[in-house]
Amino acid sequence: MPSFENSAKAIIKPNRFSTKDWTIQEFSLNELVTIEDVVTELKLQQLEDMVVIVNGRVIENFEQRLQRNDQIIITPKIEEPLTAISLIAGGLGLAGLALEVTALTIAGAVLSFGVAIYSALNRPKLKNRGNQDESSPTYSWQGIQTLQEQGIVLPILYGTHRVGGNIINQFVGLDNNDSYLNILLGLCCGEIDSVRDIKINGNSIDNYTDVEFDIRQGTNDQTSISGFESIHVNTPFGNVLDLSQKWTTQTIDEIDSFTVSLVFESGAHYYQGQSTHDIHATYTLRYKLASATDWEEEERTLTLFSTQSISRSHTVSVPTRGVYDVEIAYNDELTYGDRKEKLTLEETQNIDAKHTLNYKMSITNLRESIDEDLSYPNLALLGLKIKGTDQLSGTAPNITAVVNGKKIYAPRVTDENGLLVPWDAYYWDPVDEVYKDLEDDEEYYFDGTFDYQYSGNPIFCLRDLLLNKTYGLGDFLKEEDLDLSMYLELSRYCEEKMSDLKGGFEKRFVLNCVLDSPSTAPDILTQLSAVFRGLIFYAQGRIVLRIDKEDTPVQMFSMGNIIEGSFSQNWKSLREKYNQIDVSFLDEDKNYEQEVISVIDEESLSNGDPLRKQEVRVFCTKASQALRLGHVALAQAKFLNQTVSFKASIEAVSCSVGDVISLSHDVPSTGISGRVKDWTSPYLTIDQDFNYDSAKSYTVYVRTETDTLFSSEVVLKSGTSDIVEVQDLVSFSASVSDPYTIVETTINIKPYRIISITRSSNNEVEISAIEYNETVYDESGLALPTSNYSTLNVEIPMVTDLASDERLVLNKDGSISSVVDVSFSKPILTANSLNPYISAKVFFQVKDTEDWIFAGETYGQRLTVQHDFKEFAIYTFAVVTVSTIVQMSIENAPKSECEILGKTAPPSDVKNFNVSYSPVQLNFKWEPVTDIDLKSYEIRELSSPSYSWETGVAILTNLKDTSASFYDLTARTYFFGIKALDTSGNYSENITTSQITVTKIYEQNIFKDFDEDIFLDLSYAQTESVYVEDCFRNVFKKKQVVKTENTWDSGEYDSGLTYDIPTRTPSLEETWDLRDSGFVTKEDTLRTSIKWDSDNTYDTSLTFDDPIEVNEDLLWVTDIIDIGEVRKAKILTRLEVATEFSGHFDIFISTGETEESMAEYVLFAPGEYTLQFARFKLVPRNADDSFFGAKFKIAFDLPDKEQTKLDEYYDGINATIVTLDQVYEEVKTLVVTSSTTNLTAVVDKSDLPNSFSVELVNASDVKTQGEFGYFLKGY
Repeated sequence: MPSFENSAKAIIKPNRFSTKDWTIQEFSLNELVTIEDVVTELKLQQLEDMVVIVNGRVIENFEQRLQRNDQIIITPKIEEPLTAISLIAGGLGLAGLALEVTALTIAGAVLSFGVAIYSALNRPKLKNRGNQDESSPTYSWQGIQTLQEQGIVLPILYGTHRVGGNIINQFVGLDNNDSYLNILLGLCCGEIDSVRDIKINGNSIDNYTDVEFDIRQGTNDQTSISGFESIHVNTPFGNVLDLSQKWTTQTIDEIDSFTVSLVFESGAHYYQGQSTHDIHATYTLRYKLASATDWEEEERTLTLFSTQSISRSHTVSVPTRGVYDVEIAYNDELTYGDRKEKLTLEETQNIDAKHTLNYKMSITNLRESIDEDLSYPNLALLGLKIKGTDQLSGTAPNITAVVNGKKIYAPRVTDENGLLVPWDAYYWDPVDEVYKDLEDDEEYYFDGTFDYQYSGNPIFCLRDLLLNKTYGLGDFLKEEDLDLSMYLELSRYCEEKMSDLKGGFEKRFVLNCVLDSPSTAPDILTQLSAVFRGLIFYAQGRIVLRIDKEDTPVQMFSMGNIIEGSFSQNWKSLREKYNQIDVSFLDEDKNYEQEVISVIDEESLSNGDPLRKQEVRVFCTKASQALRLGHVALAQAKFLNQTVSFKASIEAVSCSVGDVISLSHDVPSTGISGRVKDWTSPYLTIDQDFNYDSAKSYTVYVRTETDTLFSSEVVLKSGTSDIVEVQDLVSFSASVSDPYTIVETTINIKPYRIISITRSSNNEVEISAIEYNETVYDESGLALPTSNYSTLNVEIPMVTDLASDERLVLNKDGSISSVVDVSFSKPILTANSLNPYISAKVFFQVKDTEDWIFAGETYGQRLTVQHDFKEFAIYTFAVVTVSTIVQMSIENAPKSECEILGKTAPPSDVKNFNVSYSPVQLNFKWEPVTDIDLKSYEIRELSSPSYSWETGVAILTNLKDTSASFYDLTARTYFFGIKALDTSGNYSENITTSQITVTKIYEQNIFKDFDEDIFLDLSYAQTESVYVEDCFRNVFKKKQVVKTENTWDSGEYDSGLTYDIPTRTPSLEETWDLRDSGFVTKEDTLRTSIKWDSDNTYDTSLTFDDPIEVNEDLLWVTDIIDIGEVRKAKILTRLEVATEFSGHFDIFISTGETEESMAEYVLFAPGEYTLQFARFKLVPRNADDSFFGAKFKIAFDLPDKEQTKLDEYYDGINATIVTLDQVYEEVKTLVVTSSTTNLTAVVDKSDLPNSFSVELVNASDVKTQGEFGYFLKGY
């Protein structure tokens, strides 16, 4: 057919509701052309099955000639009735599919960007869902939370998101004295791609020690996580057992094993005044089936020593599943110490105030375990075993992780080697129509195949939800109900390359969401569609998707194909013309915390328009995507104000929901306005005369006080009148004083987007459409702001006066640790503050590192941060404001630095140190040092008035009180110094001194005294040889061996070694135990077999055990001292230094009533001891000298004893013998007095200290009967 200027356009539509496979062809009209000519030219077959539409009208007469610019549409006839088409968006209903699905009800006035902005006056209002969804553990304002609840929704995770999960198994296990929290989390439905970035209470799992975790991806055949193969039921108890009690219980369920938790709240030890021992606690655990009579028993002995709480556990695997009786009881006796001496029940109940016994055992918990195959198929799992630390004290931890979510059916994009390319690594290039690498534009391949893989493409995520039978609509929809090619086409638009507004690139639309609370199908589909500006509707038995994007019109409607009287139009109210859109989302760059981006029409606000704000929440986690969505939504609010509706013949419709159409109809132009005086349907009385022109048509508009706009065409008249007759008798309404406008109607052509098509019973369809404006989709010029997107951004108030100061605290064990007090001033709240301060979260990091650690939240102005701070490290503290809407980012928060110095300062100096002398001792007093880390005081005797602390000899150490006594042996002048000692081993910086001169030695009851010469080679610690020195002692109390410097040689000692001749001849073969000797460690013992020849010479075959490792802990041990019998005596010591010595000595003592029962060494303190045997150990401290020599003196001072009697009788013949009723070493005073007048007592003391005799005589020395009394004092 020849080409001419004038032409008509023919469109062949094989499917009138799809643009796919449409054919467009132009025809010349310079000749007379009929419709039949066009059909013949196109060579169409079976024309009887087709319908021809010209300019929107169905044509039956094919002889009709075409005019210039006519549009001809040829499409199949609709044989079946058209299915109702209802839009699923912006709150419109989904016909027949109001089903409960596992999905999240989004907070706010859910704005689906593609449709909700199409607000028409006559459309249903959305249900108000409030400002947030409190039921969601992901999207509530409390942040992402870990739950422990039954009957909750199993989350579905599309894309990538942080989740808290639900605790489905939890128990506390014990390993030695360490407790471990075992938690199994159900994360979301599987199969997922991966789990990463695990956090505990907001802190990276890498910041915790002794943490183990394992992951299951939610496959159908996954195995259970180790440690969680059983169901655990915990029952708490509070029973406390001593030797007289037992605990019994019965399990709740039929079990396979059980674990009893045992706690010694006060620790376990036995303190005897001079020494502290460990406890050996033996108990018996019995168990039996509840229906049985015979018990099974397990006996266990716990050796414990601690002043702090101790935890243990006892686990039993029972032979047969069932309900069990369980019983625990101590055995009859308790033992303590290395020799395991026994304590009976009566003895444990009669411990005096000077002794401490802690052994009572608390039963705190019974954990019942039932073995099951707990693999939880199709549920992604995270199992953790976390050691209990101060970081985990208090409530159950909040555990979150970033999950690459559910694997879905998506295109299989591969590289040149056929390997699958990760979904987030490529994009779709619409120009070259190929998938390319997002970084370097390398081309990838797609051969049309699909498989299950990780993808955040919202189109295929939505398809998964629609088809899934477990949590979606799979019971109602089939794969053939969803056109896979259509979904692929739309998915590619979502994957086009966009700027991430930070210098990189990203995909246009990504769905990152967690569906974890119930919702109806229309609601959740609407909310998911908002992520990609989607329109979803049901048409001809299929779920159809469209994306609200730039399009070209597919059909034109005019007065010719619009059914007369069906056309109506509406405008949004002023309230719906938003000039600020607040987009709320969880920001992946800010640890998935709530973030709000505000997009504002600055022009509207600068013109003085009031703020009209709409808040929305979307399922994206990128600020750039939220900004783009908000930008389009604001443009729609600004430019799309009018909706129209009209009816057309069903045969004239060749378009679908979401299509852009051209519309030609009478629309308003200009006119007059005023106020309504009266309304009586159909007559509107106005406040002025209106001059009608019968050649024109008019439309009247009335806006009510509720901001509702009504319109109607005016019945044509001629002349002038103040009464207007309206044509719309159904929907038009008005009231007195409402503003009105009457305008002339003119002809105009305008594009609209169809938002719904519904069919009526008379083969007509009603079409609703909204204005279309391509400028809405212009996303150029966008930029991410630092905080918000307008000069009217709501500022997040910052705290002021921030300071972080180190403070030392005393721990329970007496050690000192550093805490940091973070203090600040709250922001000053203003009356117009839209973002008021609520609380502050404190974070800290080692300076210039990446990881921030959450320290805590406070509603006050101070927070004490406890952590294992490292000395001399610098820490940065950030205080993050939490407001009613949003939380400030750490990057923008005010910060303060604190250098941790630790315990470097010495304790305070001692003040007012005084010494005085009482009859038998020196008494010291001083003021207390109030440092929290004070450990003790130490007093040294100084060598001279120069008061050198380093050369002083420690005479009293480990003093806890502010007074002490010292028992000296000579009369002379003494110089003393005192310092405080802290728990870190630091002394006071300055010595505090005092002196006294003792001129008279008061009588003491010294009945035993010893002295021993000491010589130590302190240079030994720096040598590599092992010496046998003269400080060795042996069990035969031989004085010493010869000093030698021979070394070990292949395990045999040098045969040249000789010994002094023993003071007593041993048997021919005896074992010497050379223990606690110089140049061996405190813990090691050196044993060897000594063989003596008959002539007492040394046998050269002597061999030694393996060499002993030598350290710097040199010491001196005295012989065992025997005072003859068990006595109570004061022990006095003195160390007279013979050589210059820069350090000091710690003196330890071991005592016992028998040599075999001698206790462990304890730090010596002058005072009374009950003993027969004693041994001393001297350990040098801080010595810089090579040699040390001294004389060590020990004396035993017995206490005075008295005896008095007043009525002894003398018969005048034989002397009265008085036998003392106590044993005395010496009687120092005996006074005998006659009770009979004029008689004198004659005393014979020759048998003292055992007895004495008395006779009474008169003035003539004649023995005379009578009575006498006596007073005796001694020791």
